[in-house]
Amino acid sequence: EDGQHIYRDLWRWPQPTQLVPLGTDLELFRVRDASPRRAELGLGDAFVVGYFGRLIPEKNVHLIIEALARLPHRAKLLLDMFENFSPGSYAASLLTRATALGIRDRVVTIDVHHGQVPEHMACCDAIVLPSTETETFKEQFGRVLPEAMACGVPVVTTDAGSLRMVVGDAGLVIPRDSLDALEAALRSLMDDRALCSRLSAKGLERVREFWSVDVQAERLDGLFRSLL
Repeated sequence: EDGQHIYRDLWRWPQPTQLVPLGTDLELFRVRDASPRRAELGLGDAFVVGYFGRLIPEKNVHLIIEALARLPHRAKLLLDMFENFSPGSYAASLLTRATALGIRDRVVTIDVHHGQVPEHMACCDAIVLPSTETETFKEQFGRVLPEAMACGVPVVTTDAGSLRMVVGDAGLVIPRDSLDALEAALRSLMDDRALCSRLSAKGLERVREFWSVDVQAERLDGLFRSLL
């Protein structure tokens, strides 16, 4: 939507514009049995919060660490480090903070390539993308959200950028930069399995209707045909 605004209102683009989404591969990202992988990762019967994506301050991953410390001990974080763990890095600061809060043993780190992401997403009871906005950063899509929804995992995100548009009513959307709101959202998912089931079903429906590769192909096909 912001891209259309830039072309139409700021650049005064004279031609019509059409929004074509980033497509999610529903053969790769799908509901699956995660029991073997959960056992391998030592997750057991924990309530697993997942984060997948770039580890930069604008993604507010540190809020997940802070929220985890407030949650019951059975809550764990599955954190994809994406090879960013080096001295002085943002990733390093996350683990340092987890140690200071006494929850380092509840943070399970992985480092997997994209093809392995779906089976690790399936291990999660919730996936969080708590991004903020700055003068130079604004989420334009947040593709981890439809990927998680395609895996049947409830999502929690913020009102930053286009995230609310991507999720719609198929996830929990909270005010950005609010630790209290993030804690409350995760607690609601921990305590209400019916809510988790509803969001899982809504997420699957939404990604199939709006964010799949098939939808992307249909829109591109229609666009190309209109040009011809």
